[in-house]
Amino acid sequence: MLQEDSMEENKQNRNAPPPLSGAKKQPIVLIAQLMQNMLHMQHIDEVFIWLAQAMVQHLEIPLVQCWALQADTSGQVHVQLRALAVQNLSLHSQLYVNDQVIMTMSRFFKERPGMMSVPVENIFLPQQASLFKHHRLPYWTGYLLRNSMLLAPARDEQAPDIISTPLNLIVSSFTQAPLSQDQARAVTFMVEQSIRVLLTQGARNPRLAASAPIINKKMDNSDTLAAIIPRLAHDMEQYQAANPFTSTTIIADKNARRLYAAIDGYKSGADLAQATRLTQQEVIQALDYLYQQQRIQLYTSKGEFVEHFPFE
Repeated sequence: MLQEDSMEENKQNRNAPPPLSGAKKQPIVLIAQLMQNMLHMQHIDEVFIWLAQAMVQHLEIPLVQCWALQADTSGQVHVQLRALAVQNLSLHSQLYVNDQVIMTMSRFFKERPGMMSVPVENIFLPQQASLFKHHRLPYWTGYLLRNSMLLAPARDEQAPDIISTPLNLIVSSFTQAPLSQDQARAVTFMVEQSIRVLLTQGARNPRLAASAPIINKKMDNSDTLAAIIPRLAHDMEQYQAANPFTSTTIIADKNARRLYAAIDGYKSGADLAQATRLTQQEVIQALDYLYQQQRIQLYTSKGEFVEHFPFE
């Protein structure tokens, strides 16, 4: 089902008219154009489509995808393709939208936010990597970005249980050679500024807003631990050797380290207290520590996102 949805989105994005024309433009000029275009956009996916197309046309990147996490009311989260731009329209979509690619994106969502730029064999399974190299796309760059803003469901999403989800976005690109320093700086600038513009200017266009209900209120401490399910915002896997754009910080608090190691996305706060043998107050303090460091996100048992830290 996920692959079918992604393929349909892929077809729509390939047929979308290019939003830009003429000579190559500098990233700062493109972002200024985005600020103007955003007032007339009908859905948030148009921002991602614009970003992918701008990177292909003006940064000379052959293939760009925007992947996002999408949650449903049961608490399940899956990976969904939200935008695509490609120079060579003769490339079959099965090359870059398939189960192996989706699985790789799912793994990358667990990393620290930032950029990774590596040969395809360093990130994809051998068979998939060989296909990319055969089509002269031997290098992959992924930029992972997180923000607490809610991402509305895809424009043509039909499932009734899909809910707006905190923004977890991968801008994935394939190139014939490693990104130059200028290209890497331009990608970073365009991704970060596109989201910043969306946050600051998007409020002027209500069509870009997410409307699904979320939890946005304080709850009693006596009931909260049993109702709240922490999820890791990222793992502590180290890939700094391949990714100079990221850095690592240590969890200094002993109880927070113990709690972080026990979080699996399924245990409630009460379950975690039992598993770690921490008191209720110690768990709350550890959750607060991890929340402030943006290492975790909080959800209800129904999969609803908790926007603010709910403990007094």
